[in-house]
Formats: sequence, structure tokens, C-alpha cells
Amino acid sequence: MNRSQLRIAAVVAVVLLVVLGLYFFLHGDGEPSADGPGEGETPVDETETPILEESFAANLFFPDGGFLLHGESRDLPVVETVEERIAALVEALLAGPSDDRFRAPLPADVSLRKVYIVGDTTVFLDLESAESGPPPASGSRRELLTVYSLVNTVLLNTQGLERVVLLWNGQQPTTFAGHLDTARPLTVNHGLIASAS
Repeated sequence: MNRSQLRIAAVVAVVLLVVLGLYFFLHGDGEPSADGPGEGETPVDETETPILEESFAANLFFPDGGFLLHGESRDLPVVETVEERIAALVEALLAGPSDDRFRAPLPADVSLRKVYIVGDTTVFLDLESAESGPPPASGSRRELLTVYSLVNTVLLNTQGLERVVLLWNGQQPTTFAGHLDTARPLTVNHGLIASAS
């Protein structure tokens, strides 16, 4: 083989090495290929979307015909603010229970006028009646269950709140039916809740 032939063979060998090097660089072990993920990589399903919660589980406390409050589970729509969450809880409570052994805490013409929070831990519930009359008259036990149906439902389903102030048609009544002092902020009353059986 003469010198010219040796030179040509060397050039061909270099070209082959470059081509092989490029091939292994693009398709070699441990490197991602154009066809899919490389070794150790997890394939990503681009069509997969995260599941967003559309509701939250609440425990609403309804009075029975006697002396206790009973929790009833309810899925309520997720909302953006604490005030909206409280409004959803109170509106569901006022709409009444699904179990006919229990009752709504207030008559059907009562609605929630406004919710606002003061000092991060005290929530004001402003209730109103369609006729703008006073809170409904009742005996002492029924008044107690009515008030704490609202208080317990709000506080036991909303983290961070400690007290509820009840307003009626924009004013804070000293009492709802003449027996319970509602001129002060109220806290949870666990003693009225029926134990689960």
C-alpha cells in the first residue's frame, strides 16, 4: 500500500470514528433518545391533570326535639375566604337537616345577612328575618339549642376562630328568647352535643 492509499484509509477511519461517536452520543446507554425517556427517567403523562377538591366535609349541628345537638355530615362547596366558608355553613344549617328526627335551628324565613371577622378569632353572624321582627320566642332549652347550633357549627368547622357574636337584623340582642345572655361573645359548648352511637 503506497503513501497515498494510506492517507485515504486514515481519512476514512477518522470519518467512521466521528460518525460512530455522534451515533453513541445521541443514542447511547443512559442518554435520552428521541423515541422516549432514557434509563432511570420516569415518563410524564402530559394529559394528566391534578384533581382539585370541589367540596369540603362539614359537621352541622342540628337540635333534636329534646335536649341535644346532633352532628350531620354534609359536603359543601369549597370557597376562597373564611367568611364565605362560614356563610356556606350557616346557610346549610338554616336550610335544615336531612334526618327528620332533627330540626332547623330557626324558622324558614330567617336568613344570613352578613358575616364578618374581628381580630382574627371572633366572628359576627348577622341574621335577619323576612319580617324584621325579633328572634322567635321559645323556652330556655330550645333557645340554648338554637344558639349553640349556630355557634358550634361555625367554630367546630373553622380553624382559628374562638368566639361567635350573634346579631339580629343588624343589632346585637341581649337575649334571643329571654333566657340566654347573647350580649357577649359565645364559645363552643361541647356539653350539648350528643355522643355518637
